[in-house]
Amino acid sequence: MDSLKEKGVRGVRLFITRERLKIYEEALEERQSFQLKVFDLINYVLDEIEYGCLPLDSFELDYTVYWVKMFNFMLRKSEIKIKIGEPCCAATKLDREINEFDIKDTEQKNIVGRRVDVIFVGLLEDVGPIELASAEIKPANATEDMQRLDLNKNIRTNKSILNNLNMLVNGGNEAL
Repeated sequence: MDSLKEKGVRGVRLFITRERLKIYEEALEERQSFQLKVFDLINYVLDEIEYGCLPLDSFELDYTVYWVKMFNFMLRKSEIKIKIGEPCCAATKLDREINEFDIKDTEQKNIVGRRVDVIFVGLLEDVGPIELASAEIKPANATEDMQRLDLNKNIRTNKSILNNLNMLVNGGNEAL
């Protein structure tokens, strides 16, 4: 492995190419699918470093596209789908509705879920699409205050998703 360190990016690319070739020559694609995903992910990161590294003044969408592509490598051949483009989170809408009911606010309101950068969605046979997690993504030049705000939003949103999953498992009887 120290030879990889000495040869740098080119050495890593050659190593990945040789290992990938072995997998395909021995027809082990199915058994080694995780290893192939890792190789694709490393190649993608190396390409970004060598050819297209995101500059500090890139927009949030640029970073979102970068990370979603990585997530897609990891989730390849899974039932998990990724929604991007500021979709509304249904779990946060449900929490907001519950809060309105708890404080006895009977005024008709058009309650919507929080808009988030990325939502991971799975599919359950009896239920349909179900949110599994969300992510807020900020560019490298985001201020600490903005990062802190998004971290709090991320925590609240994922808490709502976790609560929704918990209620699904417990038959809707027990909220977190």
